[in-house]
Amino acid sequence: MPRPPDQTPRSRSRAAGLTALTSWIGAALLVLTGTACQQLWSTGPTRSPSAPLAPSAVGHDYTVTHAVMFGGTPSGYVIEFMAVPTGIIDQRDFVPGTWLVEDSEFQLVGFISAHDRAWRFDRDGRALDQGRGDRDGAVAHLLGRTGKPEYRETNLGVPRG
Repeated sequence: MPRPPDQTPRSRSRAAGLTALTSWIGAALLVLTGTACQQLWSTGPTRSPSAPLAPSAVGHDYTVTHAVMFGGTPSGYVIEFMAVPTGIIDQRDFVPGTWLVEDSEFQLVGFISAHDRAWRFDRDGRALDQGRGDRDGAVAHLLGRTGKPEYRETNLGVPRG
């Protein structure tokens, strides 16, 4: 009795070859996708210990920069992340309400989260938890000062967009 055309040995070897090829392509896509995702997951807000971060070079839209003064002496800067207008997707590294704190040399020394938790960067760029409290106290602590800071808005961080 003759075999149906789809059951011939040649058809089975083609089907096996196609199955192997699609399996190989699927595996290659999984590896490439995994590598791309790993690169995305391994990147995030980091700070190079040697790179200064000037307020005008922050590179984020919808921020306001304030000069921080203690007793009339300039001591650093606060970069405040503002809410974005309705309809704009916010893809920034920091949520609205976050304050980046820089010293008078424009070195990023830490940040204060939107929930008032302060973080200081160590020499290797790792963020170390400094606890929770009021923002003025956290700014003074991060800048190594005592007393109540005064804030003066500068033109370097006028909301852009």
